[in-house]
Amino acid sequence: MISKLPVLLFYERTDTKTRHNQITKASRKFNAPKVVFVGDRGMMKNPQQHELSEADFDFITALTKTQIEKLIRQNRLLL
Repeated sequence: MISKLPVLLFYERTDTKTRHNQITKASRKFNAPKVVFVGDRGMMKNPQQHELSEADFDFITALTKTQIEKLIRQNRLLL
């Protein structure tokens, strides 16, 4: 049976080596076919975003002012 309830997990922000394994383990334990990791800019830098994407996990994080301005210039972000 697939869980229809959201599962909220907290991880130590400095723990970058075991995050992938722990999220994978939780995904299997709760039979969650889709995992979305939510983190702040300090947790979700490019290497972490790449790691999560490679593992087929989605993620939500904040954009910096510079990133927002770049997206606006590229007409990829509507305000």
